[in-house]
Amino acid sequence: MSRSEQNFQKKQCWLDVFESSDFEGKMRRYFGPTRLRTLCAGSAIVGPGAVVHLLGRRRGRPITIQLPPKRLIPNLAAALRGFVAQRVCICPPAQLRPGAKKTAASGG
Repeated sequence: MSRSEQNFQKKQCWLDVFESSDFEGKMRRYFGPTRLRTLCAGSAIVGPGAVVHLLGRRRGRPITIQLPPKRLIPNLAAALRGFVAQRVCICPPAQLRPGAKKTAASGG
């Protein structure tokens, strides 16, 4: 991949998180590829060149949730239904992890 392709990909690879649901409150943009320890947000927007992997637990069981590019999630708590994120990975689609489970949040 050329340097200009990498720069373009980096500009498209991001996650916007809002402190409240319905995209309200303070917004913070995280550029990928990167890893975060946690995700405290009421709503989120996945950039057009990003895939977000939420690694955590639901009902005590480990689970990975994949959020595809261009996904708007107005209410994370409702979309993730009891999921507790312990790590967050923001990466370009080419770096997808095989076997990620899809949920309502990922449209699957």
